[in-house]
Amino acid sequence: MLIAHDYRSLFQYEQYRHEQHQASDPLNSLLEAFGLRMKRLLSYPPEEITDLHPHYLTSSVDRLFVREPIYLDILKTLPKRMKGSPPQVVARLPWSKQPFVVAAEVEYGRVVAIADYAPFTDEYISYGNNQQLALNIFRWLSSQHHIDCFDARMQSVVFQEQTADFSIVLHNPQPQRLEHIHCLLESDKGVEILESQKVIRSIAPYGKIQLHWAVKPSQLGNQILRLTVDFPENLNVESLFFDKAARFQCLPDAEIDLVIRNSQGENIHEVETGQTFEVQAVFRKTATMDADSLRLQLKTASSHLLVESTEDTSACRWRLNALSEGNSAVTLVVKETDQQVSLPIRVHSSTKEQIASLEKNVMGPIAAELQYRTAQIHPGFDSQEMQQIPCHIHSPENFISLLKAPSESEQLLEALQVAREERNENRPLVLYLLQNIAPTFSPIHGCCIPYDPKLATHLSSQHAQYKDNLAQNFLTLEDKDRTWIEQSLAALILHEKYGHGFFFTQTTLGRQLSILYKHGMTRNADPLQLKAPYPRAIYQEYKQAIAALWDSAVIVNEGFATWVELAVLPSCSGVISEAAYRRKDFLFNQDSSLSAFSRNSEYFQHFTPLSLSGSRYQEGCEYFQLIQGYFEEDCGARCAVHALIKAADIDMGVSENNGQVQFALNSKTMTDLLLSTSDHSARADMRIRLIHGILRDFYNKIRLEQKKLMFNEIVSRCEHPVDVLVNRHLGW
Repeated sequence: MLIAHDYRSLFQYEQYRHEQHQASDPLNSLLEAFGLRMKRLLSYPPEEITDLHPHYLTSSVDRLFVREPIYLDILKTLPKRMKGSPPQVVARLPWSKQPFVVAAEVEYGRVVAIADYAPFTDEYISYGNNQQLALNIFRWLSSQHHIDCFDARMQSVVFQEQTADFSIVLHNPQPQRLEHIHCLLESDKGVEILESQKVIRSIAPYGKIQLHWAVKPSQLGNQILRLTVDFPENLNVESLFFDKAARFQCLPDAEIDLVIRNSQGENIHEVETGQTFEVQAVFRKTATMDADSLRLQLKTASSHLLVESTEDTSACRWRLNALSEGNSAVTLVVKETDQQVSLPIRVHSSTKEQIASLEKNVMGPIAAELQYRTAQIHPGFDSQEMQQIPCHIHSPENFISLLKAPSESEQLLEALQVAREERNENRPLVLYLLQNIAPTFSPIHGCCIPYDPKLATHLSSQHAQYKDNLAQNFLTLEDKDRTWIEQSLAALILHEKYGHGFFFTQTTLGRQLSILYKHGMTRNADPLQLKAPYPRAIYQEYKQAIAALWDSAVIVNEGFATWVELAVLPSCSGVISEAAYRRKDFLFNQDSSLSAFSRNSEYFQHFTPLSLSGSRYQEGCEYFQLIQGYFEEDCGARCAVHALIKAADIDMGVSENNGQVQFALNSKTMTDLLLSTSDHSARADMRIRLIHGILRDFYNKIRLEQKKLMFNEIVSRCEHPVDVLVNRHLGW
């Protein structure tokens, strides 16, 4: 069996499953029987593959050209029938080293999985060795070959004039004895190979044999071994050629180096506070010095590091703990010779510590001031419900785990890992992260602000056009000062907690949407993530109405949150007040999400947004700003808040009883009220437009009434003109 997919076909397959609410995954269910899964490649796609391992499939194959690869994931726990013969990785992607071609034998069957079908297409088959790979695959799958070759082993580093072992397994896949096999191992740089040619008299039917060569390099640098498997006495049997049977690096045997490794054994250059890491001495022996007999000691005079073990002459490894932020160094001392080797180490505070410091030293004082400022506008901002809304900064990983469904979390977490290692321009990956990781208000978890300046800076270096977006979504960049962070935190707390928080806790429509959110009934929820039969059945029945209800609130909800932010920031103390212009420019001019959102919204196809810029923040915010301006300065902001309460005073009969969502209206009635009827009473965005229109038309009357009232004495009097005009002309 041959299984091939590329990025586009796998994406279409996954999209079809999502649209059909198909819980099963036939493709990967099939592959899991052979210990494999196929996954979309999130890193920048390569154009060619040269990392090939000796196998019949790669005979005479040095380079493959690909178009839109994915990658193969080998399961950690293999099926029982695979335990004796695990899948063989035949080719790997560059950079990430993820499997690209895998061959597996299961009982009497054979499987090849390839992570891009482009090599088989008319367009690509003539490129590189694509055609040879295709021929090899079909010959191997149909057992039209005489010998298998796999499991080549060679250490990646060999010291100069030291001997290493190269081995490979030959297998006879036929029921007849295979005779007179000649194997020749050669080097590209004059490596001394003991008995380079080996002759095998025969391999029994279905038998295996492992061959070994002693390899001794004399030249420094990267080395390649070539292998030929030949049948000189049987011209009908094809030979196998592997121009890169093994690769290794030959290092000089005369120096001591120190390297830092993390818990995965990877070389790193910086460490975080609280992190345990390893310093390893790489010792290259000389003819006059025996490293095994030396006494080695690792020392540090810095308080930033703690060396757990001071001597380990057998392994030349030391475990260290990073205690505090700062520049430090460790020194290796060879006591017998007094030689010293130093390694600088930079310790920076962990993301967890940075977040804790920001919440304590920066967010706390800002939040206290904002609570005071907003309470002066409207008493609802100082209500117990508003005070209980939590506001926290999260690492991207915690943000995803907290807010995203399990079906989304796995790929988002993988995208984060890929993004941290990506070295090429990868616009789809950046857009994917920006769309899914951004400051958010959750009716369950409150105001959630992602924080990762290192990741944002790394991505902005390759994607300058998204620098502002990355700085806003991840709170800051590494080159931004504390002022920027203070301004951004103040703006985001106002927007998420006091803007969206007020909408979801203080308005009729917001409280109903909050109930839907808590039960997983968002506009694009996956029914398969809801419990069956209830609430999955009720969600599927009301899905169209629920999506329309959420969409009808976008302009009012986002517009009000933006208005709160821009109305309060200028009154804040110090440099925080200066953030208003920057935030307005970003929200109005650098956001165009409403345009894309509208294309996928049935509600907005009926009721088109009026914002020309495509910003989901601008139209609603401008209505609240205009309404505020129709009243005297002392009560204008309060009346704008009252206009929101009137606009969102929509009771669709959504309630919660004994932990379950209940709908007072049937799904058809609810859908008709939102999408079909000419009455706008159930549409929040249309209501704010109408409220604004009434107040604008009666502007002169409002001004006259204001002269007769003492707005600063009694709060209810400030709201009087809104109530009177809306009730009289709109009946609300």
